[in-house]
Amino acid sequence: TIYLLGTSHVSRTSCQDAELLMDHVRPDCLFVELCSQRVGLMLPAHEATPDVGDEKQTHNKQQQRGMSPISHKSAGLFAKIQNDYASKLNVTIGGEFKTAFQSALRQQREFWNSRQNYYLNVNNGIGHPRANRPCAIVLGDRPVRITLLRAWESLRLFGKIKLVLALLWSSIKQPSEKELREWMESILNDRTGKSDLMKKAMDEMAKSFPTLKRVIIDERDEFMVAKIKQTAELLACSTSTDGERVMVAVIGA
Repeated sequence: TIYLLGTSHVSRTSCQDAELLMDHVRPDCLFVELCSQRVGLMLPAHEATPDVGDEKQTHNKQQQRGMSPISHKSAGLFAKIQNDYASKLNVTIGGEFKTAFQSALRQQREFWNSRQNYYLNVNNGIGHPRANRPCAIVLGDRPVRITLLRAWESLRLFGKIKLVLALLWSSIKQPSEKELREWMESILNDRTGKSDLMKKAMDEMAKSFPTLKRVIIDERDEFMVAKIKQTAELLACSTSTDGERVMVAVIGA
């Protein structure tokens, strides 16, 4: 069984949904829309802080990895816009991943405690049919560096200039906190799909930057679908005598 949870990276409600689903389902596997280069979003701040050198050294590393100075600055500008939005909403970007990860760790600790002590195995998780089972964690997204490189190289010169100007304008003229909260509420409270602002935003991006939409959205969707299928097949083939295999996939926008 696969539970697919759609979330927003800047929504406190999404964090609550992730914790509720993880605690209720107690899956065998947690699939998150992250790669090894973004795994810090799941970790506490003191563990996620990278030990990097000065700015020049970091800049050289980015160039060695194939990112031009302009593409690196553009990616940084986009990250800054996301962080500004999160600050106005008083949330942490990707908080739903951290919440789901903490639930998986808590489940894993309970499993190991139950193995070390038979009495915990009897008493822990009373009333839950899926108590005391391990939870594997799968990073299911394509490496972000590959996505950024492909996205930047998919644009022609005019498209790159247009993108940089759009990012600069978005960083300067940002919506107010009230506007952001109204926007988030309209997305989370819409049950009909008639006022799907997220879909409208995707359609606008596809119209203005069709290659970016293909690389950032379509290609990554295909990658993650294949990874979910692969993970589900591995779970199905694993030997188990304690009921069905369950996976929770947390994927947001």
